[in-house]
Amino acid sequence: MIEEVQNNVKKQWNVQDVLLRKVPVKVLECLEEGPKTITEIARMTGITYAHLIKLVHFFNDNSLVDLNQEGRIVRVSLTQKGMEIVKLIKNLKNKLKV
Repeated sequence: MIEEVQNNVKKQWNVQDVLLRKVPVKVLECLEEGPKTITEIARMTGITYAHLIKLVHFFNDNSLVDLNQEGRIVRVSLTQKGMEIVKLIKNLKNKLKV
């Protein structure tokens, strides 16, 4: 079931489309503060759990986040590539505020 969802996400989205949307950016910026569980991210961003799962798997497939299993809990953290993307997004936002 999980693999089926991941395959559907891969077919429907590409990196540029996702990273230029408000919701995915909120998730990445939230993770800049440190590793979080899916539930913590959902609460902080107001994004539904189902949507968040798809985004997190997409980010993981594109090496933007790491998933670390701790018993039943999965912690999501930014990779180096993910941190660089967040910095680029913040720089772009600052330049657009002119």
